[in-house]
Amino acid sequence: MSELKSRKKSGPKGPPADPGKRSEGVKSPEARGGGSGGWVDPRTGVSLLSLGTCLGLAWFVFQQSERFAKVESQYQLLKIETKEFQGLQSKISLISEKLESTESILQEATSSMSLVTQFEQDVSSLQSIMHDIQNSEEMLTQKMQSLHEKFQNVTNFWTRSLEEMNVNTDIFKSESKHVHSQVTVQINSAEQGIKLLTERLKDLEDSTLRNIRTVKRQEEEDLLRVEQQLGSDTKAVEKLEEEQHALFARDEDLTNKLSNYEPKCQKSEAIVEQLQSFQIIAHLKHLQEEIYEVKTWSNRITEKQDILNDNLTTLSQAVTKVDLSTISMAKDVGLKISTIKTDIRRISGLVTDVTSLTDSVQDLEKKIEKVEKNTVKNIGDLLSSSIDRTAMLRKTASENSERINSVKKILSELKNDFNKHTNRFLSLESDRAKVLKTVTFANDLKPKVYNLKKDFSRLEPLVNDLTQRIGRLIADLLQREKEIAFLNEKISNLTIVQAEIKDMKDEITHISDMG
Repeated sequence: MSELKSRKKSGPKGPPADPGKRSEGVKSPEARGGGSGGWVDPRTGVSLLSLGTCLGLAWFVFQQSERFAKVESQYQLLKIETKEFQGLQSKISLISEKLESTESILQEATSSMSLVTQFEQDVSSLQSIMHDIQNSEEMLTQKMQSLHEKFQNVTNFWTRSLEEMNVNTDIFKSESKHVHSQVTVQINSAEQGIKLLTERLKDLEDSTLRNIRTVKRQEEEDLLRVEQQLGSDTKAVEKLEEEQHALFARDEDLTNKLSNYEPKCQKSEAIVEQLQSFQIIAHLKHLQEEIYEVKTWSNRITEKQDILNDNLTTLSQAVTKVDLSTISMAKDVGLKISTIKTDIRRISGLVTDVTSLTDSVQDLEKKIEKVEKNTVKNIGDLLSSSIDRTAMLRKTASENSERINSVKKILSELKNDFNKHTNRFLSLESDRAKVLKTVTFANDLKPKVYNLKKDFSRLEPLVNDLTQRIGRLIADLLQREKEIAFLNEKISNLTIVQAEIKDMKDEITHISDMG
């Protein structure tokens, strides 16, 4: 019994050592995987699934080892019982020898047929019992065969499951390799995309700088143009103001000249009063009326000039023409007056000259009419030209205002474009920051991927070792199943023998009681 206890203690203690070591061996890659980073990808998931399956198989093998330990303990107990059974067999052999001796004694001692018949009946009963035992042995052998078939089916099922597991592990390996290749391809494509994005960013930066420069140049050119236009407008306004001042000065000169001509006209009127006795008075009156009309006309001209000065529409050429016309008129009037004076002086001495004077007066009237017509035409031309020029000035002013508005619109559009460009530049900077983040993330992924490759390179021999261990465990399981079947057969035989021994003991006790 002490040997049995020691074997029981030593038997179960051996197998649990392997799962512990295996758990430690399994924990080490997990620790390594944990050290590599808190990042999870499909390859790590596949590796964790394979490790989980390996741990499940190890746990199953551990349970099977415990069961085998129990079976071994039962086998040891059966060995002890077989030893006891051998001792009983030796005792039975001794008893059989004694029985033989007793049979000889009984044959000699018993002479009666009753005891022989009883003994024969007992022998026949023993033979029937032996036949029953043989039948039970055949039934047990059949049951053992069925159990053996079941064990074979179970072993076949386990072999199939192990083959499927091997196939699944191969599939997982191939999938992990495929995933690894896909990840490498994706990383390469991401690196290429990052390179392209960096190149595009450089191109965009260059293009944005060029666009900003062109926009600045265009803005500067537009501002210079606007400044030039404003300068030209200011110069034109200054010129117009200067022309206006010149016109005012010329108007003052004309008024002074007219004021100078008024005493001369008064003198001529006095001379005309003196010449009333002559027939030329009517002509002189007519001349006075014409002079009055000229004065009124000159007053109207001054009013019109004031209006033109108020509207800033008269120009230097028109004023020069008016000045020339007025000067010519003044010269003509002066010449006429001088000729009239000379004629009056001549009339005092010569009456014959009156006819010539009348002719000259008629000529003068014709000339005056012509001059009036010419002056009217000149004034009309001046007015039309001044009107045209005012219209042109208004058009230029409207065009300048339109240009200023267009410049303002262009400036607003340029501001909007500048804001858009700034927004685009900010978006490009944000995209660049994102790209830099992706680049840094990819750079951070590279050591992780390298560590994962190392972990896979470390896990592959471990997986191969696990598969080898699983194969060994399966072989051990098959051997243990065979041993279990053999032990079950022995147990069945021992149970049969124990039953026979009990029957023999009962018969021996019965015979001893009979003796």
